[in-house]
Amino acid sequence: MSGTKAEIEFPCEWTYTLIGLEIEKIRQAVNEIFTNKSVVVSVSKKSSTGKYISMNVSTNVKCREERDRFFMELRNHVAVKLVL
Repeated sequence: MSGTKAEIEFPCEWTYTLIGLEIEKIRQAVNEIFTNKSVVVSVSKKSSTGKYISMNVSTNVKCREERDRFFMELRNHVAVKLVL
């Protein structure tokens, strides 16, 4: 396998996995960031201790810049501890 990156064709559906402490606060963050965008939000997992929750957020992104902008906005939101 060579070291080349796979090319992503835009527009495409993109899924972000968000990790945080509270479902409702993560949902609120998604609503604040993805204004005027259609998104599908689903709970993915809860940690064994129940402290952390992960959620998947899928949306259609037009270009790499839009994908990266959403990633940074999610990463910088107080309710989101980690974005994958």
